[in-house]
Amino acid sequence: MQKIDSNYHTHIWLCRHAIGDIDDYVDRAIELGYKEIGISDHVPLIDEIEKKLVTRRMTKEEYRTIYLPSLARAKEKYQGKIVLYGAVEAEYFDAMDKLYPKMLKELDYLILGQHYLPLPDGSFFSVYDKVSPERLDIYAKTVTKALNTGCFKILAHPDIYLFNNPDWNAYGIKVAEEIIDACIANNVYMEMNANGIRKRSFMNPEGELVYRYPRLEFWRLVRSKGAQVIINDDCHTVENLHDQATVTAYQMAEALGIKYSTRISLPKAIEKENNE
Repeated sequence: MQKIDSNYHTHIWLCRHAIGDIDDYVDRAIELGYKEIGISDHVPLIDEIEKKLVTRRMTKEEYRTIYLPSLARAKEKYQGKIVLYGAVEAEYFDAMDKLYPKMLKELDYLILGQHYLPLPDGSFFSVYDKVSPERLDIYAKTVTKALNTGCFKILAHPDIYLFNNPDWNAYGIKVAEEIIDACIANNVYMEMNANGIRKRSFMNPEGELVYRYPRLEFWRLVRSKGAQVIINDDCHTVENLHDQATVTAYQMAEALGIKYSTRISLPKAIEKENNE
């Protein structure tokens, strides 16, 4: 197994469901011998969407006055010790489509992490629900539309739509094929997410132990299509960095014969290096 020395999906206390600040995670990453780490807390939502969702995110004010300044300070503090990237994990909503390019100018990359999906009546549903084929299609179409903007570098837990849909059937396969193709077309990394391994597992009809995500059947399809893959801790506590779930994710990828990357290619970062 390749040495685990990077993570591009890290949350801090600002999202209200993680513990620790930037320094806590970076210090631990250095202790572990990580070469690169990306801090990527949840993006603030606009008011009209936030009031419809039961979720916790940093506020727009905190993004401006705490998150961005803290990233800048940490990059200066840890320069020469580790490569530190600033990012966010964002939901894609049409009403926010003008914000993503603006944030990309302030950050190194954006992660698409689609947990909530719009319905025709203006309400939203969660991917953690048991969803109908129609709602699965909304997930696929929303993710594809988001990736087609060119703003996102990583698709977080792409198979999260299977969380409460244990059957691997024609509907799930269709969604998988659509989002895999969208990732390939837009040069986006598909994230094998270790956080799902920290949750419940079950036996599939073939008698294989599978996780809610990363879902074994889904990743076999990813392998067959040859999409770019990155493996991330998706840590919400410092202890999540390089824990057993992360090791299991790497082992799973290797057992499946998936060719994964341990670094993400960031044109902005390359440009910065060339200008220094």
